[in-house]
Amino acid sequence: MACNKAGRREEACVQYKKALALYDRLPENTFQKYRILNNMSVLFLDWGKAEEALTYLTQARPLGKALGGLSEAESDNNFSRAWRMLGEREKELACLKKAVPVLEQNYGSEHPKVVEAKRRLLAASEGRGI
Repeated sequence: MACNKAGRREEACVQYKKALALYDRLPENTFQKYRILNNMSVLFLDWGKAEEALTYLTQARPLGKALGGLSEAESDNNFSRAWRMLGEREKELACLKKAVPVLEQNYGSEHPKVVEAKRRLLAASEGRGI
């Protein structure tokens, strides 16, 4: 995560892939594998590569659903970001409608992630681009 935040995306990708390979060998660590996949999707969203993000989100989705709650909402929020980047407004809106209430319940209404998701939900609901 630190490499991605520092803009060192290639390095972050390498490190995430190493971590993912480790958790692939440890199937009992569902949550950790989910987090790596979800964080990889964030990496690619931050990098502007929505299609690659969808690849990792698709792998994370069943794990997030099994974990439920915040894990599922985090994936839905990231799916919404990818759909927005690809111009898929209805898919974006559907994901945001599921994600926002759970994100707000867990993080509170002032958390930056919640504020941003609510802003995108309002814009998508009104049919506006962001």
